[in-house]
Amino acid sequence: AARFLLAPTPQAATPGLLDGYGFDQYVDFDNLSAALFAQAERTMARNLHFELQRRMDLYEGANRDLAAFFSASQSVTATEFRDFIGSSRFLSRLEGISSAGFLPKVSAAERQDFELRARTLYPTFQIHHSRPGAEFAFPLLYSENDAGRDPVAQVRGLDYASIPDRFEAMQRAVAHDRPTATRVHMYASDRERRVVVILTPIRKGGSTSMHAAQPL
Repeated sequence: AARFLLAPTPQAATPGLLDGYGFDQYVDFDNLSAALFAQAERTMARNLHFELQRRMDLYEGANRDLAAFFSASQSVTATEFRDFIGSSRFLSRLEGISSAGFLPKVSAAERQDFELRARTLYPTFQIHHSRPGAEFAFPLLYSENDAGRDPVAQVRGLDYASIPDRFEAMQRAVAHDRPTATRVHMYASDRERRVVVILTPIRKGGSTSMHAAQPL
């Protein structure tokens, strides 16, 4: 089970047990930058910083909506996740976003059982590239991509905590209880592509239930 609860204001949220990293978003840095620079040429270069900040605010707002969806649910199935992304037009209305996903928190003791359950949906699912000796893994479970991208199957099961830039952002997201962006870094399955990942903590108030991570 893994989730993050977003505090709707800068005030401290009611403490809840970390259920994991409920989802993430990839921002296609190269395509977004090209589009914004073209726009800046048509207006004024000094507007670029404002436009970048405006878009990041939109991305964070979308993250909060999706985190609230996970936080309010006892469990979320792959179909429910897909329907939410589709009905909210999450990918089509936010230029620069290439995918959204869910990272459940899986303990070392639960790992084998979790993988068996996940294979009822994804027959070849396996958590991979975990940090040696880590108590928890945060594998990519659910994900929806925009049209034309590489299949999610290439990275499904990847433990995002194994990537230093993402693990550092995950820690900051928990510490501040809010959406947190990574630095620009290379995409996991395409070393030619640079991305920013926005990670949002989801908490399930006071409960240690693992239902949220069960892909059934």
